[in-house]
Amino acid sequence: AHFFLAIADSVHYVVISRVCALFMAAMQGCQMVLADVSDSKSRAAALGKLGAFYSLGLIVGSLTSGYLITLFSTQFTAWIATFGSVSVIPLIIYFIPASVKSENARLTPVNNASLFDLSPWMHVLSIPGVIPIFTICLLSGIPG
Repeated sequence: AHFFLAIADSVHYVVISRVCALFMAAMQGCQMVLADVSDSKSRAAALGKLGAFYSLGLIVGSLTSGYLITLFSTQFTAWIATFGSVSVIPLIIYFIPASVKSENARLTPVNNASLFDLSPWMHVLSIPGVIPIFTICLLSGIPG
């Protein structure tokens, strides 16, 4: 997404960069890895710390990109973001294990619910105040 924004010379490339951004799932990927590598007692603390650092990254990243845009240009800042995104790929490949749980633990289902069972979603959406927040997150692209 950052690459398409960096090479954008028309509105079409900007739209393409935003469509690509829909498939960026760094936070969800980190949550998945933390859930896999942590035990049940430390999982909540690990996920809480991840959320705090993710929020801090949003603030510092916005501040930094605003400063770079002021000094240089939007495209330069997008190139920096592209470089940052590409440069972490070797770190991810080297440091993040495929899985730390045994094959038996991964194959054992937690419950018998179907993947497409909508009842848990309906239960969460029935809680007062959830639908407006969910709608705002969905429209703004903020991870819930």
